[in-house]
Amino acid sequence: MIRVRPATDADDAFLRAVHAASRGEEVAGFGWDPGQAAAFLAMQFDAQRRHFRSAWPRAVDGVVEAAGEPVGRLYVDRGPAAFTVLDVALLAGARGTGIGTALLRGLQAEAAALGRAIELRVVSGNPARRLYERLGFRPDARGAGDGPRLALRWAA
Repeated sequence: MIRVRPATDADDAFLRAVHAASRGEEVAGFGWDPGQAAAFLAMQFDAQRRHFRSAWPRAVDGVVEAAGEPVGRLYVDRGPAAFTVLDVALLAGARGTGIGTALLRGLQAEAAALGRAIELRVVSGNPARRLYERLGFRPDARGAGDGPRLALRWAA
């Protein structure tokens, strides 16, 4: 069974680990020693958290659980016009198991019931882009994205 529960302060180390796991490959390409990489990832997580909390104050940072075990993060702002997926990330062992599909289909059902769209941004080369497109997300003509990120939108 897959569920998402609101993150608490006790989940901080887990959320940091999910962030590091989702960015580990990219950061490994920088050629830094493990200490430098860990410091960078911690700084990046803190900056991302501050930005999300400032720009989307009503967003919910959630811990994804499968069979009662934490396996990822789903951070969503359920805005009045659209849901904005700020972050969705799974630990390596949970990727490719259908959890991401189930999370997004659940959000789609919730958004459709309220007559809302879903928006997200994805790095163009991210393998998750194929999942988003398979689930009906399309490039958002209202915005090209930011830098290497592509803006995608799903409408019921």
